[in-house]
Amino acid sequence: MSKRVLFIANSLSHIAHYYMPAFRSLRRRRYVIDVAASDDLASKKALEVKYTKNIFDVPIKESSLYFSNSSAYKTIVGLLKKNDYDILHCVNLTAGIISRRAVRKAKSKAKLIYTAHGFKFYKKATLRNWIMYYPLENSMAKNLDAMIVLNQEDYNNAKRFKFNKKGILYLVEGTGFDETKFPRKTEESKKEAREKLGIGKDEFMVISVGELNKRKHQDLVIEAAEKIKDEVFNLKLYIIGDGPMREEYESLVDFLKIKDYIVFTGYKINIVDYLHAADVFASSAKQEGLPQSVLEAMNVEIPLVLTDCRGNKDLVSDGENGILVDVYNPETMAKAIKKIYYDAVLIKSFLLRSKKKVGSYTDRNVRQKVGEIYKKVLTKRIKK
Repeated sequence: MSKRVLFIANSLSHIAHYYMPAFRSLRRRRYVIDVAASDDLASKKALEVKYTKNIFDVPIKESSLYFSNSSAYKTIVGLLKKNDYDILHCVNLTAGIISRRAVRKAKSKAKLIYTAHGFKFYKKATLRNWIMYYPLENSMAKNLDAMIVLNQEDYNNAKRFKFNKKGILYLVEGTGFDETKFPRKTEESKKEAREKLGIGKDEFMVISVGELNKRKHQDLVIEAAEKIKDEVFNLKLYIIGDGPMREEYESLVDFLKIKDYIVFTGYKINIVDYLHAADVFASSAKQEGLPQSVLEAMNVEIPLVLTDCRGNKDLVSDGENGILVDVYNPETMAKAIKKIYYDAVLIKSFLLRSKKKVGSYTDRNVRQKVGEIYKKVLTKRIKK
C-alpha cells in the first residue's frame, strides 16, 4: 500500500534544486508525494518539481513569527484534514514551525520529519541568532519523529536538544548529487567548455557560485580579486548567481575599478560548463548547510578555496584537498588563490583527495539513508 508524504518548504525552487533525487527514489518505493511551498519557479529558469501528485502554492514567508504565516498555517491545517498523510517532511525552520502547529490543530497522525539546511546559530554567529533561534529549534525538536542535519557542527549542536524520543537525530551527507552529471574535467573538456562560453584559453578563471546575498558574502572574493589582479596573469572572476546584493556588489566592483576582471553571469541552472572551464572554485560564504556547488566542483576536480565555516569544512580539510581561508579577511583568500596559481603539484594532490572524499555524498548513498529513516519512522522502530 502506498504511503503519502507532504513536503513543506519556503519555496518550490528549494525543493526543485535539492530534492528531485529524493523524490525520484521515494516514488520508486511507492510513496505518493505532495508539495506545499511558495511558487517562485517563474523566476528560476528551467527549474522543475517532478515526481509529485499535487503541488500546492502556499506562500510561506521566511519568518519564525506565527502571525507572519497565519494564512499558510491555515492552508496546511486544511490539507492535513483533507488528506491522510503518513509523513510531513519540512525542510526549513519556518516550515517546521508551521507543520508542528498544524499537525496538532488538525489532529493528524502524520509523522513529522525535519531537515535542517543549516541552523541559524553556529560558530561565529551573533549572540542575537543564538538567543532567537536555538530555543526555537530546541522547542521544535520535542515534537519530531526524525531530525536530519547535513553537517557535523549542526549535529553536535542538535545533540543538546531535548528530544521526546531517543535515536531520532540523523547526520546525512547532504541531499545528494548526481555524479554522472558532473564528470571529471579533462584538458579537452576544459577547451570545449571555454569555446562554448566564449572564454579565452589564457584566462585564469576563478568561479564563485551562489545566490548574491549577505550569507554568501561575495564581496570577500571580489576584494580578493582586486588584491591579485596585477600578479595573476589574465585573472577573471566569474560570479555565477543572482540575488538581492547584486547591485551592491556591482557598485563595489566599480568602486575598486576592477570591472575588466569581474563577470556577473546572472542565475544559471546548469553550471557544468563553467566548472569544466574553471581553474579555481572559490566560496566566500559566512556559513553553509552543506554546499551542493562545492560537491559538484569536487567531483569535476577543480582546486577549492573555501571560507573556514560550517558546511565548507565538512568537505575540505585545509591543506589536504583544498585551502580554507578566514571568512572576513580577503587577504587570506587572495593568498590562497595565488598559491594555486603557482603550484601545479599542490593542485594534483588536492584533486586526488577531493575525488576520494566526494563519493559518500552522492545520490545513491543519500537516497539509501533517507529511505532507511522513512522506514524506521513509519514502522516505529525508533526507541522511545
